[in-house]
Amino acid sequence: MENQVKTRKYALQYGLFLGLASIAFNFMLYTQELHYNQDPMTQLVGLALLAIFIILGIVAFKKANGSFISIGQALKTGVGVAVVAAVISGIYGFIFTNFIEPEFADKMLEIAREQMLQQRPDLSDEQLEAGLNIQRTIMSFLPLVGILMSALIGLIISLITGLIVRKNPE
Repeated sequence: MENQVKTRKYALQYGLFLGLASIAFNFMLYTQELHYNQDPMTQLVGLALLAIFIILGIVAFKKANGSFISIGQALKTGVGVAVVAAVISGIYGFIFTNFIEPEFADKMLEIAREQMLQQRPDLSDEQLEAGLNIQRTIMSFLPLVGILMSALIGLIISLITGLIVRKNPE
């Protein structure tokens, strides 16, 4: 039971750090007017932040636990970091899209419309509208999808990290 409290402490702490770092990164993109840019480099930076804070949380837990950590403890810590950060980022996303830039969703749909027409200029108005309706539906579930994807990616990163740093008491 004591180890569970410790993993929770590190998951919350490093999840908070990651959430704040993600908010700072996204706000920086906003101030540079790059927040509509969906290039792979932006996504890679987000993934790198996720990996760095998960690894830091797992290593900090191991150090505080007398240099011992099981794969299960690494998984709890890492997935916890990812989920806490995703919830914090989701709250920021809600604030951003409702108060900071309320027209964000409409602009994203317009970008999606342009991309669909570039890829398939022969789309009828009905097909285009059907595609945009799918985009609207996806956008409404984005916070939940973000939490699930963060948990899944966090699980993979935590498993790899746990396999590398695990050390059980003799």
